[in-house]
Amino acid sequence: MRLYGETLRGDDLSLGDGIRVNTADSWAHTIPDPDEPTVHLYAEATTDAAAAALEARFVALIDQFSPGSRQKTGQK
Repeated sequence: MRLYGETLRGDDLSLGDGIRVNTADSWAHTIPDPDEPTVHLYAEATTDAAAAALEARFVALIDQFSPGSRQKTGQK
């Protein structure tokens, strides 16, 4: 999470519970699981396409630090 956060230094961040990145019309929140070696990613935007693009951006960043260990369980 430290390295992931360092890559996001230029963004509008909230660090209260995990790492939340805010933009003008969207947000993405990455929360480490307290019991498992995994993180949970939540993304919201004004359109489904924008939310999917935001999700893809952060999944790619997460994969840089834990390649090959992703399991998607999100909802649309």
